[in-house]
Amino acid sequence: MLQSERHEKILQLLEENRLMTIRALASRLDISEVTIRRDIRDLDETGRLRRVRGGAEALSAQWDHSLAFFGQPPFAGRQNFHLKEKKKIAKRAVELCDEGETVIIDGGTTTFCMAEYLQDTRLQILTNSFAIARALMHTGNQIVLTGGMLYPEAELILDPFDAEMFSDYVPKKLFLGVAGMDESGVSNLNALILKAEKRMIARAEQLIILADSSKLGTRGSLSLCRINQVHTLITDSGITDKFAGILQKEGVNLIVV
Repeated sequence: MLQSERHEKILQLLEENRLMTIRALASRLDISEVTIRRDIRDLDETGRLRRVRGGAEALSAQWDHSLAFFGQPPFAGRQNFHLKEKKKIAKRAVELCDEGETVIIDGGTTTFCMAEYLQDTRLQILTNSFAIARALMHTGNQIVLTGGMLYPEAELILDPFDAEMFSDYVPKKLFLGVAGMDESGVSNLNALILKAEKRMIARAEQLIILADSSKLGTRGSLSLCRINQVHTLITDSGITDKFAGILQKEGVNLIVV
């Protein structure tokens, strides 16, 4: 059986059963568990299913709902896109944090990668990301979560970030992932998230954008802010000289990892 055929059959079985073990998939398809593991890894990396311990889970329902509501695939479906670049960007972002300071980390797959490098820090972190809060709950960081409705597809707590409690915090830095950034400015995809992000930008002293180069030169459906409102952009070496020149002209600090 060709790899493409195996992949489609695995996805079809998961559609029918939602969650299956490697052993069950191997038995149903009469394929070795080694091959099934490899196929699950490949499908997970391309965001077509979620790899779980001992098996795999269908993503189609989450995928459809997330596309309809957020305008993008679910968190799990995006997590492995450009993962190598995201981790480098996130590591550099953490290096910008000073011990004990207050920062905002917006929800997103790139900002989530910061959690791996925040295990030994002591920061006060304001976030709307359930995933980040969960990853850092047993560390020395103080985590302050927004209130509101939890959306599992995006691992976000949707809240306008205007609660009175947040007015008392003076965050130094805001770390933000975006859908796109071009000469017209920074953009995102969901109106509710955008409202919260605009309030975050108004609160923080420095806006630090985390974006791999695939986001640069592209534009989301909703305008978030102008380029000259960005203090720092952290990206990878795929950034073009033309776009780097635009950032320099606008006074944006550019960090290439």
